[in-house]
Amino acid sequence: MSVPLHIHQLHKQYGSVQAVQDVSLQLREGEIFGFLGPNGAGKTTTIRSIMDYIRPTSGSISIFGLDSISDSIQAKTYVGHFAGDGQLYPQMTGYQLLRYLARFRNTYETSFIEHLPERLDVSLSTPITDLSRGNRQKVGLIQAFMHRPPLVILDEPTAGLDPLVKNTFYTLIDELQQEGTTFFISSHDLAEVQKICDRVGFIRNGTLIETNELEDIIRLRVRHYTVTFAEPPQPQPFQNLESVSEVSIQDNRLRAVVSGEVTEFLHKVSEYTPLDLEEHTMSVEDIFLTYYETS
Repeated sequence: MSVPLHIHQLHKQYGSVQAVQDVSLQLREGEIFGFLGPNGAGKTTTIRSIMDYIRPTSGSISIFGLDSISDSIQAKTYVGHFAGDGQLYPQMTGYQLLRYLARFRNTYETSFIEHLPERLDVSLSTPITDLSRGNRQKVGLIQAFMHRPPLVILDEPTAGLDPLVKNTFYTLIDELQQEGTTFFISSHDLAEVQKICDRVGFIRNGTLIETNELEDIIRLRVRHYTVTFAEPPQPQPFQNLESVSEVSIQDNRLRAVVSGEVTEFLHKVSEYTPLDLEEHTMSVEDIFLTYYETS
């Protein structure tokens, strides 16, 4: 099978507003890709373009080699989609909704559908209008998985889910990945992305500013240091170090961010009279915010 998802120079403009600008990325089969960014960054616009709910101003998107526009109907048979802001038919029960949607699918697994409500702890016999937000979310996830698609696109999939159900969801994602399913997950929950994703892309103001392996981001070993000296240090010697940024001095305490190797920073510290040193390794969330502040 060809590339699960290929986005090439995607632009989407609303009047004078550039919602998405020159976004290009390619998913690998069987990976979990996290698409990160704050509200309004262009995540949902990108997903709607992938699903052919809106048309790009320019650029192209293919799903397993099928054009998202000219081959839209066929391409969608390979995709399970959950829209974070999607609306379900409120008067239907979960069972009625799934049976209705099943008519549009070439294949679906009854045993799999029956298995999911139990795992996610949701009743499919209740009208959707009577379900809580979290339970409506679960029904939406079930419909995305029901036909065992090779590509699953999820927009803020765990918003409204309690921690126990989130863990069940993560387990389900892991099981499906082991079977070869590829995931494209839009989220602003950085702890969640760090938990389940293999690779991440950071989007800001419609522009994809970074795509990297999660392991490589963690391996960057960006660290915060707080050093207490016997006498107030001068900031300039530390600001001149290539690996050091965000230097600040308060009384006899220096704070700085060090990227990569810490040798030159520690060597410079040793030139003075350090009394105490604290280190804090940055999480993916910290690194993510650093990208946004410096990009």
